[in-house]
Amino acid sequence: MKRRDFLKASALATASAAFPLGLRKAAAQSDQTYFMVTFVSGIDYWKDCFRGMQDAAEFLGVNVEYTGTPENDITAEVRVFDEVASQNPAGILVTVINPDAFIEPINNAIGAGIPVVCFDADSPMSQRYSFVGTGNYYAGVVAARYLGPLVGEGKVGISSVTAQLNHVQRRQGFIDTLAAEFP
Repeated sequence: MKRRDFLKASALATASAAFPLGLRKAAAQSDQTYFMVTFVSGIDYWKDCFRGMQDAAEFLGVNVEYTGTPENDITAEVRVFDEVASQNPAGILVTVINPDAFIEPINNAIGAGIPVVCFDADSPMSQRYSFVGTGNYYAGVVAARYLGPLVGEGKVGISSVTAQLNHVQRRQGFIDTLAAEFP
């Protein structure tokens, strides 16, 4: 499956999760606007994700906007998320720097009737509707199984963001697999 096709399918799955029966009309309306909120918003990875969201929006006949913070800054991303939520959008798709920092903002948006779906990096203790993303622990396992034979013996350094849940999970999968399979 091509990356763009995967992103389209993910965005469609996310959009369908934002329309649970009884909470939103089953059919989308052209006056609905959905937002994508990210951190480090200028990178190509997020732009590719947003293109998938745009494809889903075109299919559903709704509007989408992309915003975020150019920094890797928890406070700045929460502020942007809160600003988006204050516009009462039809829904928000968000990737979170830190899961705990987003519990209250996501719960406030949900309480205001705004569906929120996390993607790529989750806030599992929040009331978000769903999470669309990688099996992060297993991604670390796969990386370790690829690099383990290449490294052979020695030490391995890992560069990651310590408070970002998807990084924590990937790192743990990597460490556990190296310890078990390539001691």
